[in-house]
Amino acid sequence: MNVVIEQPSTEGYRKNHKGYLVPAELISPLEMLRDETVIGVVNRLKALSDFIAKEKAMTWESLNAFLEVSAQEYGTKVKDGKGNITLMSFDGLCKVQIAVSDFISFDEQIQSAKALIDECLAEWTASSNAPIRAIVSQVFQVSKEGHVDGRRMFDLLRMSKEIKDEKWQRAMQALKNSIYTVGSKTYIRAHTRPTLDGNWEIININFSDL
Repeated sequence: MNVVIEQPSTEGYRKNHKGYLVPAELISPLEMLRDETVIGVVNRLKALSDFIAKEKAMTWESLNAFLEVSAQEYGTKVKDGKGNITLMSFDGLCKVQIAVSDFISFDEQIQSAKALIDECLAEWTASSNAPIRAIVSQVFQVSKEGHVDGRRMFDLLRMSKEIKDEKWQRAMQALKNSIYTVGSKTYIRAHTRPTLDGNWEIININFSDL
C-alpha cells in the first residue's frame, strides 16, 4: 500500500533566518514592517542594478559601433580595450571618455631596489634630496592587503630622473624591472557643461562594477 505524506501548508507562516516556519500572528508589527522595508528596498535596488547593467551593455554597443565606423574611414579595425579615447559632441557641451586603467604588482626585484635605495639614503647627508626621502618614507609602506602604493612608486621613478648617482639608478632600474601588469579595467565616463567656458560635471553612474 502506498502511503501519501501530506506536506504541511505554509499559509499563515513566515520563514525566519534559521529556516523555521513561524506563525504570522507571533511576528510583531515592527518585525513585519522591518521585513517589508528591507525586501522592498532590496527589490528596487536590484531592479535598478539590472537596468543599469542593460544600459551599460547598450552604451558599449553604441560606442563600439561608432568606433568601428570611424575606423572604416581609414580602412582599419578597432582594437578592443586599447588606448584612452575622448569623444566630444558637436556643440562641445558633452563628452564621453573611454579610459583603460592597468592594475600593477611587483615581483621579488622590488626587494633589491629597496636594499639599494636604503644604501643610498644611508650614504647621503640628511639634507640632500629631501623630496626623495619624503616619498621613500611612504612608498614602501605595505597596505593591509599586503600591497605597496603603485602611484607613489611612479612618483619616485619620475623624480629620480635627475639623480645621477649610479647606485640609485641601479635601484630605479630594479624597481622598473619589478613592475608587471596583472590586469586592466575599462571605464566609461560622461561629462556635461552648461557653456563652452563652463566647468565639466561628471554624470555619476558607476558602470565599472556592473
